[in-house]
Amino acid sequence: MKLRWMVVLVAALLLMGVLPAVAQDDVLVTFTYGDFSFSYDPAIMGDVQAVEFEGDDPSAQLPGGADAPYIEFLFTNDENTTAQSLFDVGGIRLYRVEDTAPYIYMTPHINAINTLMSGRVALEQFMQTNPDANTYALPFLPIMPAAQVIRARVGLLNLDTVGGISYLTAYRQEASPFTGDEFLYTFQGLSTDNQYYVSAVFRLNTELFPTELPADFDMDAFIEGLQDYFAQSIDTLNAATPDQFTPDLDMLDALFASFTFSAAAAN
Repeated sequence: MKLRWMVVLVAALLLMGVLPAVAQDDVLVTFTYGDFSFSYDPAIMGDVQAVEFEGDDPSAQLPGGADAPYIEFLFTNDENTTAQSLFDVGGIRLYRVEDTAPYIYMTPHINAINTLMSGRVALEQFMQTNPDANTYALPFLPIMPAAQVIRARVGLLNLDTVGGISYLTAYRQEASPFTGDEFLYTFQGLSTDNQYYVSAVFRLNTELFPTELPADFDMDAFIEGLQDYFAQSIDTLNAATPDQFTPDLDMLDALFASFTFSAAAAN
């Protein structure tokens, strides 16, 4: 496993006479890297750092399974912070679909995007609870070594160069109440030529849920009413306004809608 941070990437690109382009357009920052670009409101995050990952050995026994090669764009809260993980703040991971073929755990997620984009699948079914948490799981890469226990605010995004699904979710390895800092808002989709898989993941904060559990919390009573709790949580998340989350969900939706692949991406 080998990560090469942006400093190394810039040095290599200088040798080729190519640099990632970052441009200011009104209040939005547009970040272009190769054939892929996106725009974001600087109120969301402070900086973007690009990372290349060469891929795990497909046979490696790792939590969630081995991961395919990707380019990752990690957001930070300020320009002086070095991003460590997609799940610390948020970011965008770009996989070339042909590179994922040896990673069998990824294929069902990629195929599911095309099924969802067909319009023949009712999205409402994913916003319900079931004791088998995987029954209504939506596509999510990278593979998580935990259960996708709820989904809320599920919607399709269908653009000229990319299409997919956005939703709010939480993952669990054990049963416990949600806190306001553990929800993820994600876009999972494909370029329209099916050559690239795009995974954008952002960690949210919200006051809709407590910051911590009370000292006298009754776990036994909670477990007994777990499915009702999940249903109530989904209703709460669906009824909330975008500005009740940080980052604001409208800003993240605009970021997702800005994903663009140049014509060269099809070659």
